[in-house]
Amino acid sequence: MGSKAIKLMFATAILGVAAMAMPASAQGGRGGGMQRITTALTAAGASADDITKFTPLIQAVQTAQQATQVRTFGGGRGGAGGAPAPTTEVATAAADLQKTIDDAAATPDALKAKLKVLRDAKVKATEDLKKAQKALQDVVTAKEEAVLVEQGILE
Repeated sequence: MGSKAIKLMFATAILGVAAMAMPASAQGGRGGGMQRITTALTAAGASADDITKFTPLIQAVQTAQQATQVRTFGGGRGGAGGAPAPTTEVATAAADLQKTIDDAAATPDALKAKLKVLRDAKVKATEDLKKAQKALQDVVTAKEEAVLVEQGILE
């Protein structure tokens, strides 16, 4: 077995371990997570070294994508009935808004304030996502970029 094949196997193993450590919701939208992305990048000609270099950038994008979601994967309303508590600013703001909606005594001003917090959190999360995507886009080839767009990592 050549050194290129060994490097690719090593990089794939690292990505697999990294993907197992990530929540399912941060592994991409279509299931399979990092392994699916690695396979697609490899098929597009990315080297093992490239994939190793891309991994933290892809993970940063996936984390930023998750942070833009009002509800995290399987998150429900957060905390109640055994559902996991919100883990992002957007999810926390959405849960706080829902509590205010559920409060019969909530005033219109209280609802507007919670809406503003949620909207501001979504704007910040979207800006962070754009930065993470730009950092990744700056280091990939056009073909790798096309693969990452098809995989839902880049836009």
